[in-house]
Amino acid sequence: MQNPLPSLMLIGCGKMGGALFSRWVENALPPSAVVDHHKEELTQKFSSTQHIFSASVKEIPDHFTPQMIILAVKPAKAMEALTSLPNRFKNSPVISILAGKTVAYLRAGLTPTTPIIRVMPNTPSLIGAGMSVAYAEANISDPIKAACAALFECAGEFAWVEHEDLMHAVTALSGSGPAYIFYLAELLLTIAKNYKLPQPLANRLVTQTLYGSSLLLKTSALTPEELRQQVTSPQGTTAAALSVLMQPSAWPETLERALQAACERSRELNQ
Repeated sequence: MQNPLPSLMLIGCGKMGGALFSRWVENALPPSAVVDHHKEELTQKFSSTQHIFSASVKEIPDHFTPQMIILAVKPAKAMEALTSLPNRFKNSPVISILAGKTVAYLRAGLTPTTPIIRVMPNTPSLIGAGMSVAYAEANISDPIKAACAALFECAGEFAWVEHEDLMHAVTALSGSGPAYIFYLAELLLTIAKNYKLPQPLANRLVTQTLYGSSLLLKTSALTPEELRQQVTSPQGTTAAALSVLMQPSAWPETLERALQAACERSRELNQ
């Protein structure tokens, strides 16, 4: 049985924060607060809930103290958001979903004893099919870690890493990963159009192929290499295509450079 969710103060309710908040509401989130400049829209969207929506932390009622704070603003706004927290909030554990911002960076805007956890979710969290990976310092208690896990398991799968530096690779691979898949779909649809395939059929071919292949990869006991080999008949059409894609200067090198660029940008965001 899943642990009950903690009450939250969500700071920033954009695409990622909003996707997560929707999942938490669906999973019996106790009365919580959301701080975002789209206060009116959020109030209307979640009008049937008991949650508090405000444009700034200063508007949060004095009687409300969250069990956890979720930091989901743009990375450039992180320090401003943290330093604006009233003292009464600074003992609540903080979970940051910001790319690049390290625990040491976040600590500068909080107290020396505030528990901090970093989590990198991804956009399939919106439909409960996300992948979230977290890092916590060794002194973070098991109940705090369990509450964090309960939150992000509402949105899909969840895992921990032991070393914070791995969060750069996590960000590049799974945090940004959905965009790579969507771009592949985009390219395939463009090529399908060039081949004069009807658009509705092309959409079905691409989306179902990506969906089915991902589902097979997830549920099969075979490795990706073995699954690829099952599709690839010697001297067949798949082999012809892969002879192009598997050239060192094609997908292998391009993907390596792409993920390296994402890792480097993740590190730059901590500046």
